[in-house]
Amino acid sequence: MNNGAVLEVRHLKKYFVKSAGILSTLLREQRKYVAAVEDVSFSISRGKIFCVAGESGCGKTTLGKTILKLLQPDDGQIIFQGQDITRLKRDSMRMLRPKMQMIFQDPYESIDPRARIYDSVAEPLMVNHLVKDEKEKHNKVVQTLELAGLTPAENYLYKYPHNLSGGERQRVGIATALILDPEFIVADEPTSMLDVSVQANLLNLLQKLRREKNLTYLFITHDLSVAYAFSDCLAIMYLGKFVEVGPTAEVVMSPIHPYTKALISVVPGINLAKNKKPIVLPGETPNPENVPPGCRFHPRCYCKEERCTMEEPVMVEFTPQHYAACFVQEKMKLKKNGK
Repeated sequence: MNNGAVLEVRHLKKYFVKSAGILSTLLREQRKYVAAVEDVSFSISRGKIFCVAGESGCGKTTLGKTILKLLQPDDGQIIFQGQDITRLKRDSMRMLRPKMQMIFQDPYESIDPRARIYDSVAEPLMVNHLVKDEKEKHNKVVQTLELAGLTPAENYLYKYPHNLSGGERQRVGIATALILDPEFIVADEPTSMLDVSVQANLLNLLQKLRREKNLTYLFITHDLSVAYAFSDCLAIMYLGKFVEVGPTAEVVMSPIHPYTKALISVVPGINLAKNKKPIVLPGETPNPENVPPGCRFHPRCYCKEERCTMEEPVMVEFTPQHYAACFVQEKMKLKKNGK
């Protein structure tokens, strides 16, 4: 166990069964599985922001939901504050829920459109029996709404979601996560559906809450410029696996894996500073139902070798705390070191 780690994930796996057609069912064909999360390991120290980035469909959201046990893992371990919660029973897990919360991506879907803001934010308190009376509930809701930047709170308590802007709705989502005083939050692309100016305000809010409440975040995004500005550690995910992990500034400014290099090369704010041409990857992301053999990135890789098509690379430490899974880069490292 990493000392000071709030969360440690070891070889986590999550599969989904592919829906079978009528003919496949009649013929009793073998079930096919989609590996949404495949052998993922990492840890997050208290008060840090660990960011997972990658293209849509790479398994980022599934990873976050599996860690919170909103989806049941198929293999591996999830250790929260030193306790293995992987196979924890429902009642025991329910006692831990207040400490582990999630901010969802879509502020238009995550809030009940029929409920007032007051009722939506207060609901977790009622479900977990954390308030004694109406006055305590009211004070807690007001306090949390203002903590999320909705001030004065009284102006929002009895409104419905359709009366609010996208940014205000997302702040309600943040308040709903904060109401239980969590220690760990999974933030699933919380700014992706918002205007740039609103994004900046919300990211500043999340940073402020981290400092004031010593929160730990797993932050999921497809926007590497947001990851660069916001996180301490960055993991690049491709087809259910991490291909590179390290301190955010080092991963962004000195990427190792070809996929990471390609992603960063098309981020204007970062790439302009490096004055390099964008790397355009050929083809499309492979179907997760049929992951290529060997390195799963090799069909699109611009520097692959024959070995890449047959063997799957493992994570290698290139510089302190900076890991990547790439045979070609590993060989270049060994050559550089004279081995």
